[in-house]
Amino acid sequence: IHNRKLAAHFTKIAKTLPKPNCAVIAYPNPELCKAAAAYCIKNSVPYIVDFRDPWPDSFAGYLPKVLWPALCPLASYYRWIIRFAANNASGITSISETMLKWALSYKTKSLNAPHKAFPIGYKSPLKTEEPIVQDVTETAPITAVFVGLFGSTHGGEKIIEAFNILWEKGEKRAKCLMVGDGNFAALWREKAKGNPNIEFLGWADKQKLREIMSRCHVGLIVLNDAIRKFWFGNKLFEYLASGLAVVAYASPEVSFLLEENSAGTAIHNGTSEELAGAIERYIENPVLLTLHRKNALDLFKREFVSDAIYTKFAEFIEGIVP
Repeated sequence: IHNRKLAAHFTKIAKTLPKPNCAVIAYPNPELCKAAAAYCIKNSVPYIVDFRDPWPDSFAGYLPKVLWPALCPLASYYRWIIRFAANNASGITSISETMLKWALSYKTKSLNAPHKAFPIGYKSPLKTEEPIVQDVTETAPITAVFVGLFGSTHGGEKIIEAFNILWEKGEKRAKCLMVGDGNFAALWREKAKGNPNIEFLGWADKQKLREIMSRCHVGLIVLNDAIRKFWFGNKLFEYLASGLAVVAYASPEVSFLLEENSAGTAIHNGTSEELAGAIERYIENPVLLTLHRKNALDLFKREFVSDAIYTKFAEFIEGIVP
């Protein structure tokens, strides 16, 4: 309902505003995307669709199979919107190559329209000093951090199970900080009960999060199977900018990025045992951990600083404007 009201409001106020030279339309919100595309087509305004999330193809992963038939009408409508917006767009962009390919799969007309992936960029590294090798002990453990919504998008239970595995084996040189909140908070806290090496910190503002990450060595990304094949995970870039080795169960694109640059560990099967094993390898080999942390920071500086990314994005937009 909110999405439809927002789209109706846009349609109303757009009539009172000067015609732009170009428009950048984010998807989702599907209804607003449809309204904006319709406005651009009617007024001969070139537009770019920037795909940020794979609605509706990710929906099924959040619902029991018995409810999937009920999803079909909404999914069909949203897919029609994607085709309508993409087929008439002057350009298509996305947050990753994987998401871009997904968006282009809905484009039934010519693929001649320019298309390019632009990842999220940050102003500068959040960490300035080089990571150093340290001895890993019970008093100086490896500290991993998960930051995100405690909900069905993220596999927080697997993270907790992994650190429970380590604790039950007598491994006290690994600590996990869970930063965030959400519908699954009570469930995750219950599963972590009895493990003093798992700490819940609640939501943190930008400054507090920066302070938390400065105490950590590893950043954790574990995504729901319905979303992971499309998505980077929106904290990847903050982990890299903080000089954290990234342990991720995410898209193949993320796995390739980490492995190609030795900036972390890709989890391929998504099990708690595999995640626990990745942390154990860092405990036993702090030199490897330090290398991955240094490479993560170097990767960020090389590929994900905002000035370079958004300069290229601006050039892409300028290329669309006649």
